[in-house]
Amino acid sequence: MLTVYASMPPLRPVRKAPAAHPEPWTPSGLPPPPDRLAAALGSEAVLVSWSGGTRAKLEPSGCVPGMAGGLVRRGALLTRSPAARSLHLECGGWSAGAADYQLVKLQAYLEALAAAGIAAVGLGQAEAALGGSVLGPLVSAGPPVVCCNVVGFLPSVAVERSGQQFVITSVVAAGVAGATDPVQAVARLATPEGSTLIIMADLDPAGLASLAAGVPSSAVVIARTDESGATQPAGPCRILPSSGSGAVQYWWALGADAYATEAIADIVPDHPAIRSRIAAANRLLGTLDFAMDAPTAPPPGTAFVGDAACRSCHAQEFAVHAASRHALPKARFSGTPTANDPECLTCHTTGLGAIGGFSRRGQSEHGLNRIGCESCHGPGAAHVSARIAGDAVHAKLPRITLAQCSTCHDAERNRQFDVHAAWNAIAHGPNR
Repeated sequence: MLTVYASMPPLRPVRKAPAAHPEPWTPSGLPPPPDRLAAALGSEAVLVSWSGGTRAKLEPSGCVPGMAGGLVRRGALLTRSPAARSLHLECGGWSAGAADYQLVKLQAYLEALAAAGIAAVGLGQAEAALGGSVLGPLVSAGPPVVCCNVVGFLPSVAVERSGQQFVITSVVAAGVAGATDPVQAVARLATPEGSTLIIMADLDPAGLASLAAGVPSSAVVIARTDESGATQPAGPCRILPSSGSGAVQYWWALGADAYATEAIADIVPDHPAIRSRIAAANRLLGTLDFAMDAPTAPPPGTAFVGDAACRSCHAQEFAVHAASRHALPKARFSGTPTANDPECLTCHTTGLGAIGGFSRRGQSEHGLNRIGCESCHGPGAAHVSARIAGDAVHAKLPRITLAQCSTCHDAERNRQFDVHAAWNAIAHGPNR
């Protein structure tokens, strides 16, 4: 399916910010900056900022208020620092996966990074695994994607801020997608005298230690490492952390002994140009057909049958489910921007992308347009057939555990979710 998107038509152009927000847009209502950032904003130092592990989140995950993160908010935070002395970066971990719909969303994300003022994008191991043939058509409209030890990407990019020259690159572990030795790859880069080399690294601790010991003392490495608030010594260079799922923004004044972190909270206003990009992407998701819209035949007995097949034998259990929020139909958010987003529908419908399951192209019979019985218990065709045949042994379904709830109810989607309270509210049958 990936090759389909090598010739995918570009998303609709990003609309310019509304007239009420002349360029450059200056948002109101931003939270006060962290103390370390506030001090840096009052100086003349170049400000380096970054986020990592974003998984192409244009806006926060989840269906509840209070969730942190999202490029639409992060873009607003970045406007606080003067563009002439700000160097905004995107570290590895910005790919959510290789599914066809994920690539469409990824293209929108990369284009929105340009609207946010990101100067360069580093490659992580997940992106390296996708390869240049898949990413190439998607990244052309965004900021430069750099990696010096994977073929098919720019080795580095040079930028200037406040008279200071920077060379920016990234590295991944040797062997990932044919990646060469990171230290040797960095050594081959042309780094003009007096410039600062910034390396975004997706490496394990041993690989990071090797990199830190083998690069120039003036280099700055941004990597997944300990977050103590201070830049970490590892060899002669500085080590700065990058973690989280795009819910944290990092700031560092060039040469400072400490960095600042800032939660991308829900009180941060939306960046209008990025909000327009999201709207265009959501419209496109509703018009394109994906692999899940034409599922292939499953193995015998694994098809979905819908809630109606459960009700006749499990009336009491069905009544408990019908009174729960799980039974609320998808129609409650029809017309919203995410109504056709497969990432949302995976949890809010039953059997998306499977034979007999919910279809984005209008199928809603048998209660599949909601979180039905088979969302948790699994496809029911084999169970129903065995019950009709009087085969009690093969009619049994696997027992549900609390761990299954985290498939949808994880911290990324709802940090306040109390799994035990929710379990007691929905428990029925042998699980009660």
